[in-house]
Formats: sequence, structure tokens, C-alpha cells
Amino acid sequence: MPTIAIEISDNEIRHVADVALPDPPDPFQPFGLSPTRFSAIVDTGSTHTGVTQRVVDALNAEQVGVAMVSYAGNETVRTPTYRMVVGIPIMEPEDHGGTRTYVRGESLLVELIPDQEDGTDIILGIDLLQRFHITMHGSQCIISN
Repeated sequence: MPTIAIEISDNEIRHVADVALPDPPDPFQPFGLSPTRFSAIVDTGSTHTGVTQRVVDALNAEQVGVAMVSYAGNETVRTPTYRMVVGIPIMEPEDHGGTRTYVRGESLLVELIPDQEDGTDIILGIDLLQRFHITMHGSQCIISN
């Protein structure tokens, strides 16, 4: 089972995510030919996955709806939603050298989030994370496909 261990630093789990539009629908190539990689943070307290305007613009994504989102300060706002395939790349070393990357992508309804001060483009929420086996132990977050 492909597995990656990510260091937890300053109480944050930072990684990357591969994102693409779900068209054309191909179960063997959920990302099409070229997903785009963005900085991401794993947020087990977030119900839904969110993306910044930078992700929306890079994919030229079209809005499909509107959601009411509540933030930590109890502020509720209306925000656009988009259909995207989001995946967590898991890099593993190969026996003969080099690295093999496994990406499990899921088509999700993602929400637009405000630009993050730290440059994070994607917040990986429980809607995606529940599809993986995740263990937090010591200073590591271990994600298995």
C-alpha cells in the first residue's frame, strides 16, 4: 500500500495536492494528462476541501454552485463552489533508485477560500481525507492510499 509520512511542524501538516478538472471522465485517468500541483495543508477540522482563486484561475474552472461556509470565528459567508478532481500524491522510493508517485484522485465539490497569508492554495478537508488511511503518531502524519 503506497504510504507517505509527513512531518508535523508548528501543529501543521503541509504537503501538496494534484488538481484537475473532471472532464473528460475517464476512470483510468482521473486527472487527464496533466494535473497541476499546488501547496496544501491537511485540515482534519475542515469538513470540505477548499481552494484559493489561484487554483480556480489556473484550471479555468467554472462555478457550479454556492455554499454557505462557517469559519472558525463563527462568521458564515456565501462562497462559490467548483467541481474538481483533487488528489494527494504519495511518493515512494523504488528498488532500483528514483521515486514512484501514486496519486489517488477524487472528484469533489470544492469551495473557494480566501487567499492564505502563508501561500497555501488548498485546504484538504475531511471530504477527501476520509478516503485515505491516516495515522498521526508523534510528529508525523502517515497517509496511505
